[in-house]
Amino acid sequence: MKSILICLPTYNEAGNIISVLKSLDNWRSQEKSIFVSIVQIDDNSTDSTRALAKGLRLTNYELIERAGKLGLGSAYLTAFSWGIANSFDYFVEFDADGSHHIEQLAGMLELASSNDLVIGTRWMPGGRIENWTRHRRAISRFGTLYASKALRLPYRDLTSGYRVLSAKLARNLVQTGLVNKGYGFQIVSVLRASEFGMGIAEFPITFTERTSGESKMSAKIAFEAFLSVTRWGLRKRSIGINRR
Repeated sequence: MKSILICLPTYNEAGNIISVLKSLDNWRSQEKSIFVSIVQIDDNSTDSTRALAKGLRLTNYELIERAGKLGLGSAYLTAFSWGIANSFDYFVEFDADGSHHIEQLAGMLELASSNDLVIGTRWMPGGRIENWTRHRRAISRFGTLYASKALRLPYRDLTSGYRVLSAKLARNLVQTGLVNKGYGFQIVSVLRASEFGMGIAEFPITFTERTSGESKMSAKIAFEAFLSVTRWGLRKRSIGINRR
């Protein structure tokens, strides 16, 4: 039986954590052919996120409490390290704000059986975004288009936060020690998989904008991602020129 670890980073998600954890728990109770655990990585939330999560008393659930707000990329590496130590086969990146739909995971897992990375993609046939403004859509599209051009990666949603990774890829990312906080981590994960010749697939998802709490994305994190992508792109081109 394959084992799946759903990785759930949190910071001040009191308005969403109960409904998200309950939806994950309900979904896995119906999946009889796989073993599913949840690991929540909390960056010292200042609200009641942790207390609410603990109060549910879920089985096959682990709460990792960190001392401060260390960022999304670091949270996923912490989750991957814990999952690798506990011999999980697949790792699922999942947002705690209610934007991702657990019902779509089954289709992504089917693709994961023959790929090391499955990207839940909004910008492809069958994918869609609910309740975003035109401005937000434009920023997201520009970010992934710029990254795909700069890094020469033929994928349509490099900044998506809904993914399935193989243990092989998760282990590679942990050993690399990537520390980008937001979009940059998502982008470089695809770059690493591509550079190591790992299978990458896309699956159409519906992304629904949160109705409670505030987005953790900031101008600083977006700018960090822009600079990182530019640096990686220049490095990739330099390597290509030197090999000619």
